[in-house]
Amino acid sequence: RGLAVHSWLAWAHAREPARGCTAGDLPAPGTALAAQAATRAGLDAEGYSAAHPYLLQHPPHCLVGHPELGGWAPERSVVVHDGDADVVVVTTPDLVCRVAGTGDPLWRETKTSGTVPPDLSAAMLRYPDIALDIVLLADQARRDGGTAQVELEVLTPGGAAVLATSTDDSDTVALARDLVARVAGSFVTDVEFARRPSAACAGCAAYGWCDPPEDRVAPTGRAAGDDGALGNAPF
Repeated sequence: RGLAVHSWLAWAHAREPARGCTAGDLPAPGTALAAQAATRAGLDAEGYSAAHPYLLQHPPHCLVGHPELGGWAPERSVVVHDGDADVVVVTTPDLVCRVAGTGDPLWRETKTSGTVPPDLSAAMLRYPDIALDIVLLADQARRDGGTAQVELEVLTPGGAAVLATSTDDSDTVALARDLVARVAGSFVTDVEFARRPSAACAGCAAYGWCDPPEDRVAPTGRAAGDDGALGNAPF
């Protein structure tokens, strides 16, 4: 489900000329127009059908084409070298753009879920990549001046919400730094690389050689749970 939503959004946000998403872009599953929409986004009928109720909640919150923004780029890879840890960090925000006039960056991550986190702190615990975005942009803002914004768009079958913060929010930045340090610390100190099977396993590229115990893997695979949650990470 989450992969299908991201595939469709990446296609829609890369259209030229840039334009916002509308409900008209999302014909009802099972129709000829839906088959065409799915094919354009690189989806099959099943993937489009699973993503459709979530995608319908997106158009009112779409950033592309917004008059106060520009430079929209979906799925842009960001590569950063941490000189203190001597580590290269690679992340791919779902959408990056800039505020018109100031040029300040805005990164948007989109998740599908059955529920919306109550606040941004809870969202970072559920989706640590949001915390990483905040840390990276806060460091850039500290180095280059200005400020930056990070948004989390959560799509549910019946609605959507956008949780936002700025790198000027020192409390949020401090919380994000602590979370990233704790997550990264678990990688650095891990010498066993034990498997942690979950419902995400069936959709993982490593599934063919990892061979997790079948009694720990939900047969419905990735579509069974929230996408991007730390508890479902295959590491």
